[in-house]
Amino acid sequence: YTITRTWRAQDLCGNSTTASQVITLHDTQAPVFTNPPANVTIACGGILPTLPAVTAADNCDNAVPVTYLGETTTGLDCPYTVTRTWTVSDDCGNATTHTQTITVLGSNYEDGAESRAAVNRQPSTVHRLSVYPNPTTDHIRIDLSYFAGEAVTVSIFGELGQLVWENRIPAVEDINLQVSLREAGATAGMHTVSVYSASGVVTKRIVLVE
Repeated sequence: YTITRTWRAQDLCGNSTTASQVITLHDTQAPVFTNPPANVTIACGGILPTLPAVTAADNCDNAVPVTYLGETTTGLDCPYTVTRTWTVSDDCGNATTHTQTITVLGSNYEDGAESRAAVNRQPSTVHRLSVYPNPTTDHIRIDLSYFAGEAVTVSIFGELGQLVWENRIPAVEDINLQVSLREAGATAGMHTVSVYSASGVVTKRIVLVE
């Protein structure tokens, strides 16, 4: 938009003249999302995160409504990804787009470069799993003594099935694994601790309280 400032000078005989200054303001800065949804990884069969209310702010416009463009899915069977997209623009046409990727793990998924293809996903009838304290306000201890000598992957999932914490142990000794749920980013609620070994998977429900 423009701002025009005008001055007038007049002498005692009524002769006058004017001068104007035009100030043009150009907005080249796009709006910024104030709470962009982060990428999420969840277990196969987990519940997708609810659609959040996304907001944005702009350096010139007082109100910049966000438009949800919808989601696309790469497939129906695990593993697959769900991509959600939001966009926002100001009155000068400067636009910003944000994309959230939700990764739904397969029954035999890869953690980085290490594959879990050899892990049997059937419940184990051999091992037991002890996790304490339960409920907890932060730290938990995972007793892996029943898996001594085995390679295991320990995973912790949130109540919506999202992966919160994971660690692969090549050969378990007689140890108790200590995990800080708060440092891992977990919030209060129900969580699942899963230990995957060659003989199957053992799970334990835990409650994180405030």
